[in-house]
Amino acid sequence: MAVKPSAIGVTLQPEAYNEYLQQILSHAMAKRVPVGVDMEGMSLVHDTLGGAFQAAEQGYTFTLTLQAYLKRTPADLNRAADEGISVRLVKGGPISVT
Repeated sequence: MAVKPSAIGVTLQPEAYNEYLQQILSHAMAKRVPVGVDMEGMSLVHDTLGGAFQAAEQGYTFTLTLQAYLKRTPADLNRAADEGISVRLVKGGPISVT
């Protein structure tokens, strides 16, 4: 199952997004359903990663999609590894995010 952060409110209420993401992860883990958190547009990177890292700190397991071309990706990969998050790298489209 893939979670699109925009579909669960990251653009409207980032705090609610974090709660909804953790609820989804909780139910999925209870049913042993693997979950991927997708990366969407440039404006959503910060909040998407914030919610993902917060969920990992709470002990939830999932796969996080990272866009390989972003300047910030090496640091995000390191943090994901530190948090025990499985990562899926994708090409994505060319944009510049620091």
